[in-house]
Amino acid sequence: MRLLIISNMSHYLRDGQIVGWGPTVEEISHLATLFDSVRHLGCLHTGAAPNSALPYTRENITLVPLPPAGGNALKDKVGIIRLLPLYLSAIIRELKQCDVVHLRCPANIPLLALLVLIFTKKPAIRWAKYAGNWNAGKKSPIFYRLQRWLLKTGICKCEATVNGKWPDQKEFIHSFYNPCLTTEEIQDASFASARKEFVAPYRLIFVGALNPRKGVERLLKIAFRLNQENIPFLLDILGDGPDRDKYQTWCIEQRINSQVLFHGWIPKNELSSFYAKAHLNILPSESEGWPKVLSEGMAYGAVPLAGSVASIPQVLLETQSGFAISPYDDISGYVDVVKKFVNHPDLWENYAKNSQASAALFTYESYLISVKRLFHFCWGIRL
Repeated sequence: MRLLIISNMSHYLRDGQIVGWGPTVEEISHLATLFDSVRHLGCLHTGAAPNSALPYTRENITLVPLPPAGGNALKDKVGIIRLLPLYLSAIIRELKQCDVVHLRCPANIPLLALLVLIFTKKPAIRWAKYAGNWNAGKKSPIFYRLQRWLLKTGICKCEATVNGKWPDQKEFIHSFYNPCLTTEEIQDASFASARKEFVAPYRLIFVGALNPRKGVERLLKIAFRLNQENIPFLLDILGDGPDRDKYQTWCIEQRINSQVLFHGWIPKNELSSFYAKAHLNILPSESEGWPKVLSEGMAYGAVPLAGSVASIPQVLLETQSGFAISPYDDISGYVDVVKKFVNHPDLWENYAKNSQASAALFTYESYLISVKRLFHFCWGIRL
């Protein structure tokens, strides 16, 4: 079968090889094992590829490059309008040549594809992955809300997979876990963290972009409060961003710079040594679908303490593997959970074991089984 993927994913040329956003590249590379050919309609940027970019590992994947457009500035919005004819012609052309179309929402180019699908009959097999917060309501951008409405109404005749389970979820909306691990990685993680004990200094970890949406300011306030409470800890911050210097300066001013360690961006294959030592994986983000960094940490028994948004509270409650806390300045909520673990180390041990056991939900192997079930249930096709 011929699969067409439509996304806004950023690609680059590195030494003559196409590379793209690492986590999505890995997911698509595994998905490609189920199909004869995969054509990915996505954006090709000029300039140097970021360190996080990786090459596809399957030879049956071909990038159909489009010039990028979009952004927050007015000129960026105008750029989208200028490229609309090119985007639409490419979408219509590629839809005629595929057996299956897979849209990766929310994003600008997939939104155009959803609108095109309203008026076309082919292909009959249509699948959208909505990676963001399916239950965000009016808090999200208008074009995100439009994409959710198009998928929820069924007007595009498209099956959709989403993070979490939601009230009044129609039969063409399917709950999926967001994959990021192999079975081998889980086994290695279990071995690496086998002797971990909850003893001081308590190891905290944050993995992600250093910006307000990821809750970095709240993260540092949590660290400041823990220091005030005389709780011995070390916080490893793995990630980068334009505000890094500002955050580091704040830590110096608050005299917690010896306990808060900024490591910059770290490749995935080097994260294991940090996860293996971490007791708690803190992500006080205010906007997520299901963050893959939580799953990665869970494999090592790093108990998630994360913002209570999207599917995060559902998954953590279902698996009893962590705590979801209000992401909006609830510093005390995070500090109280840390103190509870400090006073009851056996409680942390139970959550750490549950975290490790639950990591299997997020393997690529489990994901491919779910995709096969989706195709059999919806279209009677055995992949």
